[in-house]
Amino acid sequence: MNARERVIRTIEFRHPDHLPLRFASDPERSDLVGLGYGRADGWKPEVHVAGSTRLSQAAAILKASRAGLDEWGCFWQEHEFTSWGQVRGHPLADWSALDSYTFPDPEAPGRFDDSAARAARYQDRYLVGSIGIMGLNRLFFLRGFENLMVDLLAEPEKIGWLADRVFAFMTGIASKWAEVGVQAVDVADDLGTEQGTMISPALFRSFFKPRYADFCTHCHRLGLHTILHSCGNVWEIIGDLIECGFDVLNLEQPRVFGLERLAATYAGKVCFLTNPDSQVTIPVASPAEVAAETELVVKMLATDAGGIIGNADCTWNHGYTPPENLEAMARTFERLRGCPWGEWNSSKTGTPGVDTA
Repeated sequence: MNARERVIRTIEFRHPDHLPLRFASDPERSDLVGLGYGRADGWKPEVHVAGSTRLSQAAAILKASRAGLDEWGCFWQEHEFTSWGQVRGHPLADWSALDSYTFPDPEAPGRFDDSAARAARYQDRYLVGSIGIMGLNRLFFLRGFENLMVDLLAEPEKIGWLADRVFAFMTGIASKWAEVGVQAVDVADDLGTEQGTMISPALFRSFFKPRYADFCTHCHRLGLHTILHSCGNVWEIIGDLIECGFDVLNLEQPRVFGLERLAATYAGKVCFLTNPDSQVTIPVASPAEVAAETELVVKMLATDAGGIIGNADCTWNHGYTPPENLEAMARTFERLRGCPWGEWNSSKTGTPGVDTA
């Protein structure tokens, strides 16, 4: 069983032979290989647009920090010690900016020029095409967080029109990934805080759930699995995300839900792509504690038929994680991958690797 079949069987609960792992930082060790799309040919960041509100929002950021404008016109401020930044300039903070706004085109020339070659290199792996940071997050990148919160209640039709444009881009990118030949697409949309969802579960169900359900249906018709990454405590909508049609949930804070409760309620109902808790364990625990929680997460969320993929280098690029903790997590995941599926305590282990059979 090669890596691709192993992952497919794990997601579909069809009895994989070994635990599949994702190493985002090292595709040679990984059963899953992620692919990204590029910017459209000829696209360049707009630093100055006459008469635009973008200039005043961006000026201080550009002077004080490394910053960049993405293809949606959102200004990102990068943080010194982490890989991720923060959107500080919102191109549609004023609705009047729509008059001169151009949405990115998923089918723009050049966007997928490098993707086919990378996909061809890893034909034995499970290929995942990125959709990017979308959904609720993309809307507040465009409008600003406070504006979006007001929009969702005060102007649902207007913000609904904008959401439909975002989701149309998502489905367009998914269609292009199907042409490349990936097995799945993944979407990032952080829907939670530490206490609960950013918007009420009822509002998520009325506004976002139908759109995500349509997106998942589109992807499934293309023969693609769907993966959602979401940080935070999204406990109250996990069932809704499953009903939308997401095949894999990449939830990196299992402790925020209560690991036992998560396993008792949802193990076997969706495949998890997860790890020891990315906030309360990986950055601050001892290597021994990280290793122990790595094993516990696998044993609790796996079923006899599948249902868990190890997120084996979670937080590798966050800048604040002790290297010895990352190593403890990776080694434990690889030891478990060397066991036959479900025989996590077995002495019958093979050499850890993507082609373990």
